[in-house]
Amino acid sequence: MSEPERIENESKTVYQMSKKRGMFKQVLKRFSRNRTAMIGLIIFALILLCIIGVGIFCNYDQAIQQNMSERLMKPCAEHIFGTDQYGRDVFIRVLFGGRTSLFTALAVIACSTTLGMIFGSIAGYGTQRTDNVVMRINDVFAAIPETLLAVCIVAALGGGMFNLGIACVCTVTPGNIRMFRSWVMPLKEQDYIEAARACGTKNFRIITRHILPNCLGPILVLATLHLALTIIAIAGLSFIGLGVQSPTPEWGAMLSEAREFMRDYPHLIMIPGAAILLSALSLNMIGDGLRDALDPKLKN
Repeated sequence: MSEPERIENESKTVYQMSKKRGMFKQVLKRFSRNRTAMIGLIIFALILLCIIGVGIFCNYDQAIQQNMSERLMKPCAEHIFGTDQYGRDVFIRVLFGGRTSLFTALAVIACSTTLGMIFGSIAGYGTQRTDNVVMRINDVFAAIPETLLAVCIVAALGGGMFNLGIACVCTVTPGNIRMFRSWVMPLKEQDYIEAARACGTKNFRIITRHILPNCLGPILVLATLHLALTIIAIAGLSFIGLGVQSPTPEWGAMLSEAREFMRDYPHLIMIPGAAILLSALSLNMIGDGLRDALDPKLKN
């Protein structure tokens, strides 16, 4: 490569990097102006901070060890959220339960988004025959109600958060595949994709370097909104006994255990319920903010 060509390529690279940084700054600026989104981000950040940092000032044994002499205590200075029917501190159990719920939901969204990108790209960019094969298999899973499919998978594999996570991946992925396919199909007809094909660029490189980066905005919005729904789904399935087993703390399981005490000790229901509500609500607020910030119609 001659010196002028090298300088020209370096100039193009610098220009593209500066353009990407400029777009990122614009998106960040629009997002920061959205008060609702910022409130959601602060709430979710505080929840994550408490969940991650609980191990610093609390021991996991405090969340599972029973102390019948302190059972069903109402909120006080020693136990700010009270204790449950086995004398376990509700505050500590909610924080450690958040690790189970949120980290499982994050793993589910990471796996389902990855599978959605792979099979959605194959269906959207591939031949008509490939598209038909992938989408007809996807339609089989999508035709089954999500809760019923999750219950069947957990019943077949057995209880536990790992199997529950597999069930949630199977319920979330069909929708992701359809969405990614709908994003890829119009992009593959663009002029720059045709130019890349004409230059002999391989399909894998076209998908990874040209198509998926242009879907990054919708991917982030979809993942954020699905994360909120997955947290609720995991809590709901754990509520009916398909998740963790006692004494492992988890928000849905805590709601299930507190049902018979909800009349006399409503805090046992309200506190884990509030944790689920705040987590899902904050993620929905963040997702709405990202959608508005990434909307091309709002660009200056």
